[in-house]
Amino acid sequence: MVPVPEELASRVLSYVNWKGHPRVLDEMQQDADDAPHAGPEAPAAGADAGNPIARALARLDGAGRILAGIMAAAALDHEELTVTEAARRAGLTTREAVGAMMELNNLVPSEGGPPLAVFIKDAEGASKVPFSWDARIVLMPEPIARPLAELTRAHPAE
Repeated sequence: MVPVPEELASRVLSYVNWKGHPRVLDEMQQDADDAPHAGPEAPAAGADAGNPIARALARLDGAGRILAGIMAAAALDHEELTVTEAARRAGLTTREAVGAMMELNNLVPSEGGPPLAVFIKDAEGASKVPFSWDARIVLMPEPIARPLAELTRAHPAE
């Protein structure tokens, strides 16, 4: 147990609830490892099978692939896309979108890719207002965004 200053307690509790309990995360990872991978529409089939980004994308569900494509396109266009707007464009709730982002962040390194596919930063002035996903910007590095954008264009989710 780590002591937390009283003024930060609510933020730490929110983070712990968002991140999840380590035992639950281990069980979820075990379930994901035991689950069958994506079906024949998966973009990792064929020539892209050696690409860790393609393999990770193939393991996402349709909504996750749509969201990945939206985030990749925004990154390549240098658009400051909020978490809420990314979720709206993908037809997801904010909670579902954050879950899909976390899933992508877990899948890419597990397939041999870079350790961080998507990250979220505070928008300008976010520290002056109560927490909101509207004040958080989705960022994706270009080496992840480029292949994701190409793959999602070539293999749209159903």
